[in-house]
Amino acid sequence: DIIDTFPVDGTQWSDLDEDGYGDNPEGTQGDACPARAGTSTNDRFGCVDTDGDGWSDANDAFPQVSSQHLDTDEDGYGDNPDGFQPDACPETAGTSTQDRFGCVDADGDGWSDLNDALPEESTQHLDSDGDGFGDNAEGVQPDACPSEYGTSSEQIFGCLDGDADGWADTTDAYPSNSLLWSDVD
Repeated sequence: DIIDTFPVDGTQWSDLDEDGYGDNPEGTQGDACPARAGTSTNDRFGCVDTDGDGWSDANDAFPQVSSQHLDTDEDGYGDNPDGFQPDACPETAGTSTQDRFGCVDADGDGWSDLNDALPEESTQHLDSDGDGFGDNAEGVQPDACPSEYGTSSEQIFGCLDGDADGWADTTDAYPSNSLLWSDVD
């Protein structure tokens, strides 16, 4: 008992790295890393656990973040819904960061495709009136009338176009004739 580090445990007797886990891998709570002190307890006993979450750094996808340890789809966002930056789509890798973390974002604007009104146009994500032209005035084909559904597509986008010629009624010299739109003289 004088040299037995674990006098009441018949399966362990030595603890070279002095972390509280015995060196016998077959014994009770055998140290998986007997040459280096560690505090991991969830996946292996006695290995380095930098963030103190119980998971050894070797098996922790986020060794510096104690609220996350698993990243099933390997997109950089953790599976724990209550942890730091939780993956809203843990089974599918994604890059969204604005509305949900880790979901598919085809145009790379940060908004997940599910919540992106224009998922293939990176300069637009919101379309308040649902006419297909985005609300961002600095983006591609910005909606000049974002609160009113419109189909104009010549010079100004997304405004009323009663004759469906592409020209907004406000700039169409002939708003009820689809063959004419201009009368410069």
